[in-house]
Amino acid sequence: MLIKVMLIDDEPHALKELEFHLKRCSEIEICGMFTNPVEALGQIRDLQPDCIFLDINMPMLNGIEFASRILDEQESLDIVFVTAYDEYAIKAFELHAFDYILKPLEQKRFDKTIKYLIRKQNEQAVLSRKRETADRTLLIQCLGEFQIKWEGAEPIKWRTQKDRELFAFLLHNEGKAISKEKILDALWSDSEPDAAASRLYSGIYYIRKTLQTYGVHKEKISISGKYCLNLGNVMLDKALFEIYTAVQSSQNRDNPPAQTLISLENQVELYTGDYFGDEGWSWAYPKRAELLDKYLTLLLNIAELYISNKNYQNAEISLLKAFQKAPYQKTITLRLLALYRITREKAKAAKHFSLYERLLSDELHISPESEIIELYKIVAKI
Repeated sequence: MLIKVMLIDDEPHALKELEFHLKRCSEIEICGMFTNPVEALGQIRDLQPDCIFLDINMPMLNGIEFASRILDEQESLDIVFVTAYDEYAIKAFELHAFDYILKPLEQKRFDKTIKYLIRKQNEQAVLSRKRETADRTLLIQCLGEFQIKWEGAEPIKWRTQKDRELFAFLLHNEGKAISKEKILDALWSDSEPDAAASRLYSGIYYIRKTLQTYGVHKEKISISGKYCLNLGNVMLDKALFEIYTAVQSSQNRDNPPAQTLISLENQVELYTGDYFGDEGWSWAYPKRAELLDKYLTLLLNIAELYISNKNYQNAEISLLKAFQKAPYQKTITLRLLALYRITREKAKAAKHFSLYERLLSDELHISPESEIIELYKIVAKI
């Protein structure tokens, strides 16, 4: 980070000397140089310096008085007094000045001040970023499009798709120490071993760098050792969905139907898409199937509760959602035809059966099972 510095001295040659010394440091940016302290005072809000190098014995406005005024408004501003007179030192440090340098400037002494200034400003910047992010929620979305972002902000942009997949794989195995061989086999099985290992090492480096640049500190996400990812206080949609599923399955035995229905509907809302969306990551397929099965079970349970309440319209909505996600699953079509039997909607039954029959024929080259055919014939005769 660049440290913005303002220089104030009523002697032009003294300003030039300060400028010369400060320009030798790449971390310093001189944002203003003034021989008139009153003019400088009026420019501070616009220039927003991090530090002021300030002469003391000046006409119009004494440096001690100048510092006293500005520190009342900006306590975090660093003041370095640069003066030919040492009798002001005690007064300067009473104002909590960062440093006090005597003229003529000695290079070694000046460099020491700059070194400490850079260290302090960098530490303050880190603390400031931590305070800014402490109250923000870091969202990790695995259901649907995979992304990591601060709430209300743009998501992380990855250097390469492989870095993105590597982080997703570590997240998939969150809390587990994964061997290098397992990662290489999952992500770089078609590469030469040495080349694959090199890509892994650089990938881990860039993941850490990307997270740090985005302002994600280790208390939120850390990679211990090399390959074990640990999550702190973040919102992970997959974990929330799974926890909710486990809690609700135990509570639903004792809850009244209306309360159970609300709980299940809330749970369904958490499933915003399949695990890692449309990514063709084969290592994610088993978990994707597991979570989809939980989602479909939820929709079927919701439909049953709606049917028991004679709310057939919402029951149909839930079953059609399930059919859209898993059109070849026999149970869903059986439930839909059974619903149309209750509601005596032959036209809807015919339309659905025709669609189901065509899907099986075109995609799987099979016919509907006899159980479905027989149920459809019953509904068609109503």
